[in-house]
Amino acid sequence: MSPRARVAIVDDEEPVRKALGRSLRLAHYEVTLFSSGEDFLASLEKQVPDCMILDVNMPGISGLDVQRQLRSVSIRIPAICITGAENEVFLRDALDAGAAGLLRKPFSTAKLLEVLQTVLDTGD
Repeated sequence: MSPRARVAIVDDEEPVRKALGRSLRLAHYEVTLFSSGEDFLASLEKQVPDCMILDVNMPGISGLDVQRQLRSVSIRIPAICITGAENEVFLRDALDAGAAGLLRKPFSTAKLLEVLQTVLDTGD
């Protein structure tokens, strides 16, 4: 059996963070939860995940800013950006920041797992 993929979930909304974590653990992923971009960035000294799920709109460092900071120091972690925003600016900004996947809230667990598996398979 291959090792489980490590997924970081970065979302300031605790219910969202916990629900996503529960769903991914049930799907046999190794999950670490972070309530802020700052906490996630600080954790990278100890362990780098295989993929990250980033809320776009968070207080402090946004999900897009997390991606930009990682790219500025040549750290490549595939990212799935999630948001409740309805406008196309989100799509352009997320892609410009290097998002490998995009999901608008609310989304199904099945859709999240599909996008996550695609991102992991391509290793973007």
